[in-house]
Amino acid sequence: METVILSREQFADPTYLPLFDKDIIISISGDVSEIPRCLAPANSSMRLNVIFDDVLDSGQFKKVISSDDATKIVNFIQEVLPWSDRLIIHCGAGLSRSPGVAIGLARYFNIGISENELRDKYPYFNIIVASAIWRICENLGLEIAL
Repeated sequence: METVILSREQFADPTYLPLFDKDIIISISGDVSEIPRCLAPANSSMRLNVIFDDVLDSGQFKKVISSDDATKIVNFIQEVLPWSDRLIIHCGAGLSRSPGVAIGLARYFNIGISENELRDKYPYFNIIVASAIWRICENLGLEIAL
């Protein structure tokens, strides 16, 4: 398993063309118009689109990750992770929301990179995003991955 965190621009690069039978994609956007077009259909069973914002310059959010968003992410991973080789997570810049999702998932799922490695690589990850995922995993009674 490999986890790749990308910006929206990097996601459009042909280097990261999804292999649809083995790759899973989590696309994070601020609104529907920002969901990138790629060869994976937006309604593909191997792709999840979630819509929530990052922190604005003023420290305020437009739409923070909801428990419904976090639940969708966790349910999606539980469903498709066993059959995949690569997890691609992307957002606008690939620095905050995507790493937040990856760090949230790494605590409970084997995504090919540890929570600590991700924290070192992405020190400005969105803790609110990771915490929302941790709460859902805890509520589901999932055990912390070793």
